[in-house]
Amino acid sequence: MFLKKLAFTIAFVVSSPGFCLYKISKSIELFRTFGEFYSLFPGKFGRYVRACYYHMTLKKCPYDLNMWIFSKFSYPESEVGNGVMISSYCSIGLVTIGDNSVCAGRTSVLSGRFQHNFDDPGRQILEDNNVPTRVYIGRNTFIGEGSIIMSNVGNFVIVGAGSIVIDDIEDYSVVAGNPARVVKRRIEGR
Repeated sequence: MFLKKLAFTIAFVVSSPGFCLYKISKSIELFRTFGEFYSLFPGKFGRYVRACYYHMTLKKCPYDLNMWIFSKFSYPESEVGNGVMISSYCSIGLVTIGDNSVCAGRTSVLSGRFQHNFDDPGRQILEDNNVPTRVYIGRNTFIGEGSIIMSNVGNFVIVGAGSIVIDDIEDYSVVAGNPARVVKRRIEGR
């Protein structure tokens, strides 16, 4: 227990410069830059560093965030519940993630279905003036390896590996495919 507290204290110190510079500047680019930098720290200590950084910078994020190497958030307005695990190589946009949910490796959570809006052909393709839309991932939900989430996912949902979620998913559903479709319903209490 002492070693864990010591590691968290050191992680807090390591992540503090990113927090301070972001808070002073209010620059989303600095928020993302430090998120990417801290995503490089390996092992358990790296998970502590990311938990401390995102606890200080996200709208809501407990210290028990378990975020693996090479994963990052894109928006400081994101919210994370208790007991959330985000595996390696995940890119997380504007999101609210419920308690005890898991995003397996290589998951992408976009900031809504129309994150990149190309309606105006006169606008340069790299101009980013789109307003992000918050995506909700319910509590006790599992997002499978390599999935892409563009819409809300309910509570107690399982999203199969490689699925692409373009429509809202109801509670207690098991979905898979491209686009993701309900393959069965989970029974409460099982």
